[in-house]
Amino acid sequence: MKKILITGINGFIGNSLRLSLIKFENKFEIWGIDKTCDFKNSFSVNLLNINDCIRISEKLPQFDIVIHTAAIAHHKIDVLETYNKNLKITKNVLKYFTHYKSHLIFLSSISVYGEDQRYIPVRV
Repeated sequence: MKKILITGINGFIGNSLRLSLIKFENKFEIWGIDKTCDFKNSFSVNLLNINDCIRISEKLPQFDIVIHTAAIAHHKIDVLETYNKNLKITKNVLKYFTHYKSHLIFLSSISVYGEDQRYIPVRV
C-alpha cells in the first residue's frame, strides 16, 4: 500500500484529492497536513514555522508520494510577500516531508495562474 501525504489537505484542491483518493483505500494510505486538521492520519502544522515542521515530520512515516497543494492564495498579503511565503512553504515541504524515494506532485496556487486574468503558464 502506497503512503500519500497531501499538504494543504483542508484546502479546496487538497480536500478534493483526499475525497477522490479515499475511494482507493486498499491501494493508498492517505495522510495530511494543514494549518488545522481533523481527519484520520492528519496533523496541524504551520508550514512557515521550521520548529512546527520538525515536530510533525518526526511523527510521520516516509511517503511514497507527496502531493503539495499548500499555499497562500488570493493575495491576502502583498504580492511579493505571498511569493516569498509560498516559496518558503515549498522549501519546508521538500526539506521535512520528502525523502530520496518520494515522488513529488506540486500543484501551484491560484496566485500564479488564476488571478489577474492570466490563462497561459507563467514563464520565468
